[in-house]
Amino acid sequence: MNLSIKKISLFMSGLFVLSPLAFASDDLGLRTLNNVKEIPLASNTDGYEYFYSNVFVSNGPHGLTNQSSFNHLMMIMSEARKSENLTNDGIKLYESLVQVKKLIGKKSSTTLTSYGANVVSSLGNVFVKPRLQSLLTAQDRDNKINIEFEYAGDSISLDTGEKFVQGMSRSVSENLEISFEENDNNKLLAFFNTSDYRRFLNSYSDLVKMVGKLEVAEQTKNNIDSILKRIFKKKYFDEMNHNGMFVIKRNLVKMEKNVFVKCLYEIYKFLPSENPRNLADFNKVMDDVIRPSERDYFSKLNNVELYYSYGPSFDTNQITSQQGKNFYKDFVETISNHEDDIYEYPMKLSFADSRALLTYLSFLMGDTIKDVVASENKKFDPIRGKFDFKLIIPQNSILVFDLYKNKENEILVRPSFNGKALELKKECERVSVNNEFYTLTNLNKCFDSEEKQ
Repeated sequence: MNLSIKKISLFMSGLFVLSPLAFASDDLGLRTLNNVKEIPLASNTDGYEYFYSNVFVSNGPHGLTNQSSFNHLMMIMSEARKSENLTNDGIKLYESLVQVKKLIGKKSSTTLTSYGANVVSSLGNVFVKPRLQSLLTAQDRDNKINIEFEYAGDSISLDTGEKFVQGMSRSVSENLEISFEENDNNKLLAFFNTSDYRRFLNSYSDLVKMVGKLEVAEQTKNNIDSILKRIFKKKYFDEMNHNGMFVIKRNLVKMEKNVFVKCLYEIYKFLPSENPRNLADFNKVMDDVIRPSERDYFSKLNNVELYYSYGPSFDTNQITSQQGKNFYKDFVETISNHEDDIYEYPMKLSFADSRALLTYLSFLMGDTIKDVVASENKKFDPIRGKFDFKLIIPQNSILVFDLYKNKENEILVRPSFNGKALELKKECERVSVNNEFYTLTNLNKCFDSEEKQ
């Protein structure tokens, strides 16, 4: 495991910050952006004082993941434009894509966009503001805060973490220093990239059957054809539809029609990663090409795969449940390992993909998350149900465990998600019905952790 010492001196007055803007569309699946205005710290209660935070942040907005598919889509659109095979809507779409390419082409898929960097920084700022003075008092020092910093081993999570800490730094005085080690913990935080997990997904019959059926469903085909007919003239569409794919021989480009539409939808999902002001015109054109009902359908396809691959489908997906338990055990072990010097490290920050956060939340919330997404006493069906990944875990989300201790060293835990108190699974008992706190002892029993307080 590679470690590197990194210290940030807090003279950040030149940092340019945009307040997060809500994006117009509401059906963007994985790419929807979270807008957190405050992450309050509960008042000290009944002799307990705040002393520690354990934080999990999902990656911020980054460049388009599949640049190659986007380039092939542009070649196909360009060829159709030259041969006058685009409809009026198709021409508008092509002209808009040319402008979008100037933005997308400059954005690496492995780093945050400039807009993404600003919203992540803002998240770090609103998180630390209410906690800073308590942490300084607890550490009894006025020039440094030591924190633990873990990321999922990729450059996006590292970039997210560094921008988050930069945002924290804007809340402190110039002579204060935040000190942290960048710890690559991909084994835990990027579990879905391991060969074992990929092998599991490839042999996961429920997922294969569900996604496979949806891919060839009549409604899927109809939506794809409807979109393509708005872009291409009838003769060109009929020829492509007969072959089942687009072919540009001189460029050795082949793309199946369903892949073309998926790629177009991926660009649509990418939009919140950019400043909305830069893409307003493209958004209007795309609204004419992919209609709301069709976007809603493709979003549901995303949700099905995410639900069964990383979410609360525990009856047949025990590997996900176990991974969620691993996240919680890491939280407990962190506290246990720092029992004597917890004030020296009053905060742990973890940065990873939204999929990891979905797995962790699914474990913590249990059936509660299903109550959020499906009607009670009904068998859950992700296509007809209400599981909506964008509402549960948008980009730039933050899960916080704030810890409080009394003179007897008894610990209370207040979990929150995106600034609101988080209700854990029903088996976990709160201190009282109207209280947002859990005892650490009861949580460990509830989650059957091997670690003890």
